[in-house]
Amino acid sequence: MAKHKNTDTDTEKAEKQDRPQEILREQLKDKTSNFNHLPLVSYYTSTGSLKLDLEMGGGIKNSIIRISGESETGKTSFSFKVIKNFLEDKNKKRRSIYFLSDRDLSKEMEERSGIKFITNYEDFANGTCFIYMTNVYESVCNTIRKLINDNPDGIEYIFVLDCIDNFSPKAALEVDFGESTQKGGTSAISAHFFRCFGELLPRLGHTTIFISQFRDIFSMGKGKQIHKQMSTSGGRATEHGVSWALEFQPALNSQEDMYWEGEPYKSKKLGHNCIVVFKKSTNEKTGNNVRYPIIYRATNGNSIWVEKECVDLALAFSLIKRKGPWFSFDDSIIEEAKKANLELKTQIQGIDAVYTYFETEKPVFEWFLNKIKTVIS
Repeated sequence: MAKHKNTDTDTEKAEKQDRPQEILREQLKDKTSNFNHLPLVSYYTSTGSLKLDLEMGGGIKNSIIRISGESETGKTSFSFKVIKNFLEDKNKKRRSIYFLSDRDLSKEMEERSGIKFITNYEDFANGTCFIYMTNVYESVCNTIRKLINDNPDGIEYIFVLDCIDNFSPKAALEVDFGESTQKGGTSAISAHFFRCFGELLPRLGHTTIFISQFRDIFSMGKGKQIHKQMSTSGGRATEHGVSWALEFQPALNSQEDMYWEGEPYKSKKLGHNCIVVFKKSTNEKTGNNVRYPIIYRATNGNSIWVEKECVDLALAFSLIKRKGPWFSFDDSIIEEAKKANLELKTQIQGIDAVYTYFETEKPVFEWFLNKIKTVIS
């Protein structure tokens, strides 16, 4: 049988090979229908907790994050700390919009946060957080779209929706009571939000935090369980769309998770562990949990007991050694500290004394903190 000869000329072959490229070139001309022309912006923002940053690979990368949990488990405080750390980078033009749907922020919360909150739009400037009070979903989306599209100064934003369950389309808010409001459900608006912004916001260098109410999961039929990653509303769109899903759990007054001035349960409470469970992650940490210590009545965004975290991680990284009740620094660490004009104690008895040492000797704490942050980053 005679072989079929390929009669294509070199020019024809080249044209055939280049045609897919030509098709892509024509398609990509419409910059309203793709993201290829947008440069990818990437950065990390510290959560304020060394332990949480370590588990998350350096902090929160610009993305869309979902946080949920019962009341008074630390959700709002967490979002405040992330906002504060985000805004404190003076080398960048950064602002925050806090879409608040359910209540006013108390003066006490504002003072504890260390954030400059703004309610007058004329005062909105770099380094500030504007409180936008609304429960109208369209108002949230239209504001975000206009801010990121009309952005000649290249401002990076962190948007917080608190809480996503209370936002609703305007039409659903205007129906008579008793009529169906299914079109205003959280699942529907969450799915729409991710269709509009799921890829766009992170790529442009913006961070978004969804705060959700905690929902019980009920069985269907004869004991059939609904499988969901998170005990929240919002449907599958939210579960798939977010990069991180963090569930905040109560400390339950356990001796392990509470801090006391003296004897447990008989003295004044000083703080507690904030318990975070990873319901979704980008680094295979799903299912893990982190406990980070919170101190009560702290101001200016200093509620996380970073000195304790610093000691705990210094022990984990073998920067501090333990032998019975005695704690000492590795010889190499002592020599390294001397070069920084720091004289470390030879030995310290008791873990509480080590915590106190880091709290009172600020230069020592700052030096160890920088070392641990270097390891984390």
